[in-house]
Amino acid sequence: MIVSRRSALLALTVGAGALITGCAGDPEPAQTAPTELEGRPIEPEPEDPTQEGGPVPASASEDDEQAAIAAARATMDVWVQGSTLDQMAWQEALQATLAPPAQQAYANRFGYKVADTEVTEDPAIIRASVGSAVLRVTTDVATYEVTVVKTGEEWKTSAVTPIAGGEE
Repeated sequence: MIVSRRSALLALTVGAGALITGCAGDPEPAQTAPTELEGRPIEPEPEDPTQEGGPVPASASEDDEQAAIAAARATMDVWVQGSTLDQMAWQEALQATLAPPAQQAYANRFGYKVADTEVTEDPAIIRASVGSAVLRVTTDVATYEVTVVKTGEEWKTSAVTPIAGGEE
């Protein structure tokens, strides 16, 4: 009897499927995470990193917080001039306040589309660490979250995100 390669492969596949199906009724024992390492208990990672024992970013100093506020304000003071400055002047002024990755991200932003004309409240820190901060800035049209990062010794804006109204 001559068996073709295709028939042999089909027979092997059917046989393997039957073997697997036959074993499907035997559940594998549940794998559990080890509870000890070298005789010491392993503590689970906290779900919230700010909980005790979790990694917490170093807090910003008061000088860093003031610099972060100034950086967010500088960006937003330019942002609200979008409809009053010509495009090139607005872009040049905006780019000077941005961190390098943000300079690329905002290079094609059109100032004339920004309806905001003035910052109405000083930036308020939502959270700040040694290297970054998120601030809330309110204008006459919208409220924004402005993210600033420390680049060397300077604080620069990395994102301007409208959270209520406004042009992103």
